[in-house]
Amino acid sequence: MRTLLLGAFGILSSNALQFYTSPQSLPRTAYDFVVIGGGAGGSTVAARLSQRPNVTVLLVEAGGSPEGILATEIPYLGVALQGSALDWNYTTTNQTGLLGRSMAYERGKVLGGSTILNLMTWNRGSDDTWDDIARKSTADDWAWPAIDPFYRQTSHLVPPADGRDVTGKEIPEAHGTGPVQVSVPGFPTEIDDKVLNASLTLGSPFEFNPDLNDGRTVGTGLLQSSIGGGERSSAYSAYLRPALNAQRPNLYVLVNTQATKLIQTGSNSVTPVFRAALLSQGPNSTTYRVNATKEIILSAGVIGTPALLQLSGIGGGNFLRSLQIEPLVELSDVGRGMQDHPLVPMYFHVNSNQTFDHVFGNVSVLAALEAQWNASHTGILTNSPGNTQGFMRIPANSSIFEKFGDPSSGTNAAHLELIFVYSFAPLGAIPPQMGSFLSVLAIVVSPLSRGSVHLKTTNPFDSPLINPNYLGHDFDAAAVIVAMRNAFKLVASSDFDGLIGDPLENFITANSSDDDLLTYARNVSGTVNHGCCTCSMSPNNAIWGVVNPDLRLKKVDGVRVVDASVFHKIPECHIQALVYTLAEKAVDFIDKQYFPA
Repeated sequence: MRTLLLGAFGILSSNALQFYTSPQSLPRTAYDFVVIGGGAGGSTVAARLSQRPNVTVLLVEAGGSPEGILATEIPYLGVALQGSALDWNYTTTNQTGLLGRSMAYERGKVLGGSTILNLMTWNRGSDDTWDDIARKSTADDWAWPAIDPFYRQTSHLVPPADGRDVTGKEIPEAHGTGPVQVSVPGFPTEIDDKVLNASLTLGSPFEFNPDLNDGRTVGTGLLQSSIGGGERSSAYSAYLRPALNAQRPNLYVLVNTQATKLIQTGSNSVTPVFRAALLSQGPNSTTYRVNATKEIILSAGVIGTPALLQLSGIGGGNFLRSLQIEPLVELSDVGRGMQDHPLVPMYFHVNSNQTFDHVFGNVSVLAALEAQWNASHTGILTNSPGNTQGFMRIPANSSIFEKFGDPSSGTNAAHLELIFVYSFAPLGAIPPQMGSFLSVLAIVVSPLSRGSVHLKTTNPFDSPLINPNYLGHDFDAAAVIVAMRNAFKLVASSDFDGLIGDPLENFITANSSDDDLLTYARNVSGTVNHGCCTCSMSPNNAIWGVVNPDLRLKKVDGVRVVDASVFHKIPECHIQALVYTLAEKAVDFIDKQYFPA
C-alpha cells in the first residue's frame, strides 16, 4: 500500500507526486486557468489543459489525495468510503415524496471526486440523450455525431479481471482510446447468465443488448464499469495521476482547500468579469486570493457549483438579498431544477450459498479476499456490487403518457432501470443476520421531479439545502411502480426456476396493489447519486438557464462551468461517462477560444 508523507513547505508527497497543501505554499498567485474541483470534470480539464507547456493551471480540491487508501483502488470496497472522510457527508432536506424522510447524499471530497467512491457504472448515454442536449441548447456541437470523438477520448475497453472470453457480450468498436479503463465484471456470478437468458426468454421490455454503450441505452446486458485490471479507474488514476507523474511544472494541485467566493475583477462594457477566487481551509482560517488570466473553471459539482455562485452574488436577486448577499449578476436559475434518479431496493431470498452476503459479514473471509486482490487483482473484490443491468422503456401505449407525455430523450433512451446485486444491498436497511439474497434495484431514469440546491447560510463551510425532490412528481410515482413490476416479472422467468425462494418478510410481492408498491417505495427509496441540472445549459440568447452552449456563465466573462450541473435534464443512464465527455468537449471549446490553430 502506498504511504503518505507530509513534506516541508506545505507540499504533500506520495510516490514522488506533489500536492500543495495550503494556499500560502503556492509559488504564485496568478495562473492562466484556475480549476475549482478535482472530480471527473476538473481533473479532466486540468490534465488536458496542462498538456500545453506554456499554459499554467491551478487545480483546487477541497479534499485530499486518495493515494495510499486501498479502498479507493479495490472496486468492491468503494461502498465503504461513503460516509467517510472522503465524502462531503451531505444530507438532503426532508423529502415530501419519501414521507418526510431525509437521506445521506454522497459526494466525493477527494482528488477524483465522486469517481473515487461511486459504484463505477459506465454508460455513455444514448445517441438520443446527446441529440436532445443539442436540441435544447440549439447547438449542433452537442449532437451525437459531433460528440462521438470526445467520448472516445475518455476511455477504452479492457478485458475483465479474470480474462475470460466475453465475445458477444460487449462491442469493442463502440469504445475509444482514452485513459479511463472500462470492463465487464471480472468475477461472474451464477445469476449473470440467468438475467441475460431471461431477457432473451421474455423479450421486450427486457431484450438483450450486447453493449449498452453502443448508442441505444435500452435492453439488458453485462454491466460495464470503470475498472481495469481489477482496479478502480477514476478521474484521479486515469487523468490526474499521469499528469502529475509527467512532472509538468505548469500544473499546480492544491488540496484540502475550498474556494469560498468568486471575485469581480472588472467589466467589459456592461459585462462583469470574474477572474479571481478566494480560498480558505476552514471557517477560522486565513483567506487567500488567486487570479486567472484567462478563466476560472467551476467543476465543484451539482452541489458546490451553485453554492459557490450564490456566495459570489450570482443567482436570483431576491434569494440572495434574503441572505444579505449583494446581488451582482441576476441568474435566477442558479441552484434550480435539480434532478436525480430514485432507487427502490427489492429483496428476494435465494436458494444458494454463492451470493456475496458472506463477504462483509466475515472478517476472515474479507481479509482473504483482500489478500487475493493484493496478490493477483482477481476475485470478488474486482467487481462493482452489480454485474448486470437492464434499461427499459414503458410501452408506448401506456396511459401514463396520456397525462404526462414522454419525458425521455427518444426511443434509444430508457424510462426505467434494473440492477441485479447478488447479495443484500443495505441501502438504508439493516441486513438480516442470516440468509442469501438477490437485490434488484428498481430505478426511474427519466424522472420529472425537480428540486433545488440553495445556500442555508452565508458561511461557505455550511452545507447548503439539498432538495432532489425524490418521487415528487406523479409521473415518477407511476413509473416506479412499473419498474417494480418489471423486476417481479423478470425474476419469475423460468430461467430463475429453483433459485428464487420466499419473499423477504414484510416485503411486497408480485400480487401487491399499486398503492402498496408505492407506499413501499416511498418508505425505502434511496438514490443512485446522479445529481445534476442545478446550472443548466440553454441557448445563447435564452433568458432561462445558467450557462451558454459553450459552458460559459451567462452575463459574465471569465467563468465556465464543467460538471453535471449543466445538463438541462438528467440523462437516462448513469452519468459519470457523460461528465468526462462533457469535460473533453469543454477543453475543445477552450482551445478554440484561446489557442486557435
